[in-house]
Amino acid sequence: MFYVNLPIGAVALVVINRVLQLDHTPRRSKIDILGSALIVSGVSLLLVAVQDAGSAARITTAAWAYGIPGVILIVAFVWWETKAEEPIIPLRLFRNRVFSVANVQTEGPRTRCGRCGSPGAGWTTPRDRCSWSSARP
Repeated sequence: MFYVNLPIGAVALVVINRVLQLDHTPRRSKIDILGSALIVSGVSLLLVAVQDAGSAARITTAAWAYGIPGVILIVAFVWWETKAEEPIIPLRLFRNRVFSVANVQTEGPRTRCGRCGSPGAGWTTPRDRCSWSSARP
């Protein structure tokens, strides 16, 4: 199925290259290193906490020990993004209801069945294909 899309993608690249003319103004930009460190470390700690709780089938002390600092780092990231000159995620985007709802609708199913490796798999696949749903009685 992948190889069917290769010629379609090649044609699309040629058409876009010929038709789409954008003005490019070079500018200096700053990389938000602190914001990057905050979001990566916060999400990593939350991931470890969820994995630990999932493997133990309950919320353990270790899950709390990883999860609480993870949440604190993510809150610190959101605070920092309001102060940064060039934020990674401009928070003003979330004032747009369409943007906010689209993000919730996109990320909601992914968190629903993260162990299956497929977005929304907990809702669309049979019980025997998904490890978390097959574990339920």
